[in-house]
Amino acid sequence: MEWAKACSPLFSKIQEFKKQFPGYKAIIDFCTNAFPQSKKINDTVVAIDPLNFITVKSTVNVNGSEKKVVLIFDDLERSRLDTIDVLGCINEYCENQGINTIIVANEDILRSNNNSSKECVISYSLIKEKIVARTVALIPDYAAVIDSVIRDGTWDNELYTDFLLDNRDLIYSLLGEDTAEQSAEDTVDEPVSRPHNIRSLKCALQDFFRLYPHLVSVGLPDLSKYLYSFVAYAMAEKGGLIEEKEYGDLFSQSSVKKLYPFFSDAKMFNTAKRWILHGAWDDEAFKCEIEQEKERTKAPSAKDLLRLNQFIDLEESVIADGFDGLLRDAYDGVLTLNEYVYLIKNSFYIRHYGISVPSEIDWDKVCAGIKTRFQINIEQQDDEGHFYHAILEDTRHYYNDNELRAYDLISSFRKGNQVVYANNRKLYINELNNHGVMAFVLCKGKRFDVFDAEMAQTTADCFERCIQADKAIFADSFMEVWKHCDLQEEIRSEETKAGFQKLLDILRKFEAQYKDDGRPIAAAHASHFAERVQELIDKLKNVVVETPDGT
Repeated sequence: MEWAKACSPLFSKIQEFKKQFPGYKAIIDFCTNAFPQSKKINDTVVAIDPLNFITVKSTVNVNGSEKKVVLIFDDLERSRLDTIDVLGCINEYCENQGINTIIVANEDILRSNNNSSKECVISYSLIKEKIVARTVALIPDYAAVIDSVIRDGTWDNELYTDFLLDNRDLIYSLLGEDTAEQSAEDTVDEPVSRPHNIRSLKCALQDFFRLYPHLVSVGLPDLSKYLYSFVAYAMAEKGGLIEEKEYGDLFSQSSVKKLYPFFSDAKMFNTAKRWILHGAWDDEAFKCEIEQEKERTKAPSAKDLLRLNQFIDLEESVIADGFDGLLRDAYDGVLTLNEYVYLIKNSFYIRHYGISVPSEIDWDKVCAGIKTRFQINIEQQDDEGHFYHAILEDTRHYYNDNELRAYDLISSFRKGNQVVYANNRKLYINELNNHGVMAFVLCKGKRFDVFDAEMAQTTADCFERCIQADKAIFADSFMEVWKHCDLQEEIRSEETKAGFQKLLDILRKFEAQYKDDGRPIAAAHASHFAERVQELIDKLKNVVVETPDGT
């Protein structure tokens, strides 16, 4: 707009007139109706933006002095217009009107944008040859740029600034020349090329500052490795090299590692990946990961190193020394579920890389150990934290049948929410023992997979202890918790039906005893409760259960 004002005094007057007289259009409309010959002027001045009829000239008069006009088309590759059409327009300015013109663009992207057919590529090459007199490559001084980024950073933390300055060469290597070679498996549509974006680097360094104080506080060694992997992952995500489906996949980091050889998935936190990919930060999950990482990096024995690491990150001597101890722990149910998943993934590494191990894995014993761990978790009410190591569906083909058999046990247990059910069962029993009928208020909405004999006995004992007023509301309160048991897929219907039957039998005994004791009101409450329990038994009789043999 400023250039147009300098180019045409008329433009400035029109703009000023529009500001000072908001009602000018109504006046011109009146003139148009009175004098039809003014219609052309009206349509031009009012209906069309004045920029549309300003002629671009090779010189412009500034304060009585003729100045050359230089047109600069910046970031041409971002234009949503057809590249060939835009270049044709530019050709009109520079060749036919003799205007000095500069194009600033990423030529690789320009070529790829016009790569839909061979004809487009030829057209781009020909028109570039016709209109571009000189091509100048911009080769930034990354070392100077990185120093500037670090010293002028917004983190305002001297220790972090010093840490980054100490690792400036490492950061520089992330923006330096590509070191990866095109493999035979790579196609021409997927070239190996690093994203060299200074804005992305700034964002990555700023984001890593969120992790840095926590890593320092727990004394994790080799912080530079965490920095390198985080920045590499963030840069690759900004460059569109990481698909969302790849998150958490053991084998999905190949696109990152191909460009950044020192990238290590073991130095990337799941919380950080989730933050980079989805913008969601879970502080509690990160603290949990930090503690696990602290344990992993300070593991005192070879066995513990194997338990907490990927084998490809360890020395062969460590694997030889600790493998038998790791297997004993796996067979005994000592490993956590996440550590069992590590074992399964490391089993793949053993086969894939031909790693020598002193003993063969007995997968029947591993599965038995996993089931032992299930019972330990249920008894300890331990769901093992905020995140799970997992094998994604599109990577299952990497594993053999034994490895998948073990993993599917773990996956089924996690999906079955066994720890949740165990916690809720314990809550039900404890609350009935301690708070009577009010326990049903707390337990309403909780999910259960069974109503077993112990729960039946606890319910009956609580009913018997209740005062008359509580007995009156006991049955309906109980039904609020269990009325939809027949609709829950996870319910163990046969065991639950047996539990209800036990409760029913006890209630019938209560009813008879109350009558014998001359307590007709209590007997009526027991009878009503028994009728409601019978309703639940009848519901479960209609539930179809699939047996292990499929019948």
